[in-house]
Amino acid sequence: MRFTMADIARAMHMSKSSIYKFIDSKDALIHAMISYKIESFQDEMKSLDEADYDMIQKIKLFVKSYLEFIHPMMASGFYKDLEFSYPEEAQRLHEFYKEQVDYVGTLLQKGIEAGTFRPLPLAVIQHTLYVSTAAMLDENFLKENRLSYEQAIESLEELLFHGILQDNS
Repeated sequence: MRFTMADIARAMHMSKSSIYKFIDSKDALIHAMISYKIESFQDEMKSLDEADYDMIQKIKLFVKSYLEFIHPMMASGFYKDLEFSYPEEAQRLHEFYKEQVDYVGTLLQKGIEAGTFRPLPLAVIQHTLYVSTAAMLDENFLKENRLSYEQAIESLEELLFHGILQDNS
């Protein structure tokens, strides 16, 4: 968020007036950037829905894609800046996130109905995913535990799909 339209013009080797032929304001640019990210993610999810994956693969791919969507915004401080400088855009991202939680709930419900997953309260599973993914996005948590982002995600998947019990079968 710490840029001006003049900064963008300089980086693109254009005049500010040329930039304004494409975008009306910094506010409009921020809105367009977030819209682009959301639409790209939605396109990716549509492809995922149409692909012939089993429910576990779909959920794993969804979580991975979602974290790849949100991680750069969180790690860079973009989201915190957005909350401060553009609260309406932060709210839009928050609403988008809630839609994704609902989508995961739909996938989990289908998995329960298909017998892939045990019938557990969806609200608990969804909240567990929310809290867990938030921890995986916390750079301090990762540093303190000497984990890479990828290692943390793999561990989260292992925990969610296989639990903590040893397989003694």
